[in-house]
Amino acid sequence: MAPAKLKESKKSLVALGHLKEALSGVAYIADAMNAPFVKAGLQVAIKLIDTAECTVKNKSDCHELARTAAQTMLDLAESLKGKRLEDISASLQLQLENLQSKMLDICRGMEEMTARSSFKRFIAGKLDADMIASWKKYLEDARWKFIQHGDINIQVGVAQINRKLDIMSGSRWDEQTNNAQRIPPPMPSIFHGRETEVSNAVDKILGPTQTHLAILGSGGMGKTSLALAILHHPQIKHHFKDHIYFVPCDSATSPDQLVSHILTTLAVQKKHGQDILTSLNAFLQAVPQLLLVLDNFETPYYDTENNQGIVQVLSRITCVPQVTLVITMRGNSTPRGAIWGDALELRPISLEASRKIFFDITQQHQDDVLDRLLEKLDYIPLAVTLVSHLAKSESVSHLLRQWERQKTAMLQDDTANEKHNNVQISIELSLQSKIVQQAKDALPLLALISGLPDGLLAVSQIEDEDGLEKLEAMTPHMEDRDMALKALLKAGLVQKTGDNLTVLSPIQYYVLKQCPLGAVHRRALENYFITLIQKHFHHFNDTLSRESGNITALLKHACQSKHDIYAEILMAAYKMSWFLINHNIPQAQLLFDSLLPLVVEMNGGVFLVECEVLAGITLLRQGRNTAAQKQIEQTLKRSQELNYTSGISQSHHCLGMILRMQDQYAEAVAHFRLAIPGYQQSQQPDRVAACHTAMGDMLRLEGKPAEAVIQLKEAFSLAKQVGSHDTIAECLWSMGECLRMQRQHTEAVQKLEESLAYYKETKNKPSMAQCLWSLANILLFEKKHIQAQAMLQEAVKLHKEVNNKGGVAECYGSMALVALRMGPEGMDNALRLVGASMIIWHELSDYSGIAMTFRLGLPEQAAECAQELQHNLQLAADFMAYHGGHSE
Repeated sequence: MAPAKLKESKKSLVALGHLKEALSGVAYIADAMNAPFVKAGLQVAIKLIDTAECTVKNKSDCHELARTAAQTMLDLAESLKGKRLEDISASLQLQLENLQSKMLDICRGMEEMTARSSFKRFIAGKLDADMIASWKKYLEDARWKFIQHGDINIQVGVAQINRKLDIMSGSRWDEQTNNAQRIPPPMPSIFHGRETEVSNAVDKILGPTQTHLAILGSGGMGKTSLALAILHHPQIKHHFKDHIYFVPCDSATSPDQLVSHILTTLAVQKKHGQDILTSLNAFLQAVPQLLLVLDNFETPYYDTENNQGIVQVLSRITCVPQVTLVITMRGNSTPRGAIWGDALELRPISLEASRKIFFDITQQHQDDVLDRLLEKLDYIPLAVTLVSHLAKSESVSHLLRQWERQKTAMLQDDTANEKHNNVQISIELSLQSKIVQQAKDALPLLALISGLPDGLLAVSQIEDEDGLEKLEAMTPHMEDRDMALKALLKAGLVQKTGDNLTVLSPIQYYVLKQCPLGAVHRRALENYFITLIQKHFHHFNDTLSRESGNITALLKHACQSKHDIYAEILMAAYKMSWFLINHNIPQAQLLFDSLLPLVVEMNGGVFLVECEVLAGITLLRQGRNTAAQKQIEQTLKRSQELNYTSGISQSHHCLGMILRMQDQYAEAVAHFRLAIPGYQQSQQPDRVAACHTAMGDMLRLEGKPAEAVIQLKEAFSLAKQVGSHDTIAECLWSMGECLRMQRQHTEAVQKLEESLAYYKETKNKPSMAQCLWSLANILLFEKKHIQAQAMLQEAVKLHKEVNNKGGVAECYGSMALVALRMGPEGMDNALRLVGASMIIWHELSDYSGIAMTFRLGLPEQAAECAQELQHNLQLAADFMAYHGGHSE
């Protein structure tokens, strides 16, 4: 080796040695960073240096590669210093883990090069040099992306920046609509003996550090009542404002069901192509301080086959800094997946508190016999409450004798937990009481309410023009239903909140085990829901949406039990699945997963084809286009074998939808055209209209508005014939957009306003927002800035209600244009809006959205905007340039 090269090589080795020491030092303290991929990446970089030092061929290139890897990891560690794991989004974690994995591959590749014989090294020298160059390019790109471009700072800061943005009238991501939220149950009307626990819990929750609270204890100890007392505490309500959520988990027996229950309560619609856990995480990251109560958490934690999945859900929720989680759970140990503060393990209340409960319910003064009875009850709140209700119609002495007889019988049954037995005895005494026994339908009605996970909702709702109330419609074979309900309320076995009837979980468990709902009443309940589904599944309906938890549980149970299954149940499950999938309601997958295996097992022929089409559409809605295409191609083959015309048309229709989403318009049109004859033959004009609508919309997107209108008019005519409101509205909007493209604004406004009216009727909020955006852009063109701004603000509100961030970002861009055209005074607002739009597009990794925002062309005086937003605008510009989006 030449002296100069030898000297350079020695310098290189010394430099690598210093880098290795630095890596070792940072790796030593990396545990404190709470980011495992950082420490692992540092260790891989050290290994790369060790390997590079042993290379013979391409030595300088290998040294340079190792130096780049070491410097990248040191800079990454510096960028992440002081940041908690929960500050790092799931997508950024994945990117960093991919970097670590790639570095490991590079290390293995270098080891293989080093291990070769001299002859093989000579032969492969050029190939190895090219490979090393490609590795170096990858690492340089990664370093630019994460460090110089500031991708880490953007991703870590997105949530904080979003919360700080004060856009125009103060509209922010934390302004989720309150109307759609599930209001938590009210504060218990009778609550004694837990004042200290409430005070301690409130202090912990409002303390300086993030705290998660587990309320533990056996059944009947008042865990749910304590949780409600905490969330209704004035200090808690003042701190969390409208962001307090209470989620009953009684019927959640899988991770997906748990997340579905949470999303339903939070009124979050699952985004197209997004799994439900990601939808939940996105919502939690975007809101301010939030209190989430998961009640009866023992069901999902212990009754699921996928306990690790439940742990993962807990972990994802509790790692969001602004979320405080409270769970109630039977037992004395906290679940894995979260760092809990000191658990509140509930014990029996005091004698004095038990007396207060008794007096509040009975208005009777205590005596020695009462104290003996309360002692027998072991001062368990639920037992005291139930027996107090009985004491309104029976003497305390009589109740004490009954208690002792029941206790003796239960001891002979050799049951284990005495406190649990005391609750069971109090429930059994209530069931055997005169007031319940005299109402012959009381036990069947209690079993029916206990079998509905969400309880009996809107019980006095009028069902039809004959004035039939819901309770009567659901219980046609219970002639004494009104007397039965009065008896259950009087005995304290059923609670009424507003117009809803519910049962406490210890009573629910006992009743379902001891007094299951009879076949006649179950069939009547099934028939009620089957009729409800048949009536409303075509369009969005508040009643069907509200009852989705009860309906899903009932139909899922019917499908899984398999005995006494009948065609109406299968069809109801199919139609309900359609409804849930069409409206992005999370329970959709849970119900359909129970239906499809049963239909396959029954070899359902054409019905199996219909279910498989739905399976394909479900995959498409989840963004799994490849799997959806494979499923539909299989369905097309089955339909052709069965010579099932409708199935063939539906398959072609779905394939057209898939190809349309992939921008393969010519291939998509071919499939839509193949779908139409079968639909015409099977007399399905609504689906013919849908195909024409899709073809018209693709022509519009291709910039062929005149041709598009021809297809859309055909679709509109067919949709009007069958009264398909969704298709009518879609045609009108698309025709309005075509006319807008042709600058025929008067006609465009007419079509768009008609479309908006239809969408309002069906409460389709994303499409309502889309119409408002189109109308606003016409107003903007006509320089009607005030009206345009008002429409865009309304569109933003609607997009936020359904958590459609892309729609919000698009509206922000248009609002920025409005602000710019209102003169110099609008500049600050324009810059804030552009900054907000950039951040959202970046969060969604939507490069076309970023490019679209750059086309706004803001002037030089943008530098006057807030420094934080300016910084992120520059980062977004770098980001766009790096990804090749140089759009003028």
